[in-house]
Amino acid sequence: MFIAAKYKCSWSDYYDASIPDNERQWMYDQVRRMLTGQRVSLADPYALAGTGLNQGNSIDKIAVKAATDKIEELIRQAKAEAGIVE
Repeated sequence: MFIAAKYKCSWSDYYDASIPDNERQWMYDQVRRMLTGQRVSLADPYALAGTGLNQGNSIDKIAVKAATDKIEELIRQAKAEAGIVE
């Protein structure tokens, strides 16, 4: 009941009005999934849309860039340790 009171019932003392509606719905769904052993979705496009973070798949682009940068760094490091000069 606490979950519903916090995220769904505006009359409840537990209700958090500071959370935007779309984020509140996402949080409610995620907590229910965690408690019932269902799969939790960390990249919910509906929740991300309200934050402005998923515009133009920017999160995907940031993640790909970070992974690419790390891979390139590791390759440079391995080549340096092996004495390979480019």
